[in-house]
Amino acid sequence: MAMRGGDNAPKVVQGKGQAPKKGDANSVYEKVHNEDPNKIVSRTTYDKNGNISTREDYDHTHFDKATKTELQNHKHIYEYNDKGQRIGEKTVPIK
Repeated sequence: MAMRGGDNAPKVVQGKGQAPKKGDANSVYEKVHNEDPNKIVSRTTYDKNGNISTREDYDHTHFDKATKTELQNHKHIYEYNDKGQRIGEKTVPIK
C-alpha cells in the first residue's frame, strides 16, 4: 500500500482492495485499478471517528431510483447516529 499526506493534509492510503470499514480519523483510502496503479477507481473518506463518511466511485454506474437514471461517476454519503451506527445513505452524481 502506498501512503502520502503532509502536516496539514489528510493521510491518504492507496491499495487494490476494498476500503476497510474503519479507518484512521479524517483519512482517505484510494482504491487503484488492478492493472494501472495510476488510475483511481474509488476514493473513500473517513470521519473524525474513523467511520466511512463518503465513497466516490469512478469505475461503474449506480442506478438512481429517484431519477430512474444510471449515474456514472457518483458519491455515496453515509450518515451515523450518536452511537456510531449507520442510519442512512444517499447517492448523488459527481459533477
